[in-house]
Amino acid sequence: MSWFVKKWMAFVFAPVVLLLCLGFYSGKSLFTAFVERSLQKAIINESRLAEDLQVDLASLSFFSLISGRIHGFSLSASRLAFKNEPAFEELDFSSKGMKIDPAVLIFKRRLEVQSFEETSFSFRLSEKELTAALRLDHPQWESSLKITPAGVELDGKIDVLGRGALPFIASVHIKKESANALRLTPTGLSIAGFNFLTEMLKDYHQELTWIYPINLPWPLKIADFKLNKGFLEMKWIQREEMKEGGGD
Repeated sequence: MSWFVKKWMAFVFAPVVLLLCLGFYSGKSLFTAFVERSLQKAIINESRLAEDLQVDLASLSFFSLISGRIHGFSLSASRLAFKNEPAFEELDFSSKGMKIDPAVLIFKRRLEVQSFEETSFSFRLSEKELTAALRLDHPQWESSLKITPAGVELDGKIDVLGRGALPFIASVHIKKESANALRLTPTGLSIAGFNFLTEMLKDYHQELTWIYPINLPWPLKIADFKLNKGFLEMKWIQREEMKEGGGD
């Protein structure tokens, strides 16, 4: 018997045996609770940090899982960090539905999302996490970011005319660069206590511009963000081209 046939026999019959043990229930069944725990473990497996992670599903049938269609999915966490990504705080995720690869969930214990229906994902990204990411990309700046509702401030050190590193403070404009990236651009600059004129700022404009991608493992895009004291409050939604039955 081939490896492929054995795999699919296990894929089909193992859940059937499980169902016979759990039975079919109205409302939220033991089977639905089992899948919730499986999804929770899959997310934890893909994360380097998961605090107070909770997963909730609408009532799910065996046949829906086999087809890879899950409806009424939500999760929350006080902190969650995917591998090689910053820690997000106060997460709130809700989706009317998603299409997953059930074989990957069952055999590899990972959540591979192919598409979302209407989805909203919000979280806080702290200035501490942004500073850590910035220092990885530009360690020579020895920089830190400060976020307030009024704006973003960047301070650090920069080489001036090859004469060595001098302290600088820059006011920063932040905007969406792409579906999953932010662009931070200096709008004002002070070096060693001296304010630079607009024309002089152009010399350092490109050097101090930072494009920061946030690589989520799911097909989502940045919808909006706003500045708060000490953090960015971000909202993501499903990618339009990934919507069920939709397209560009």
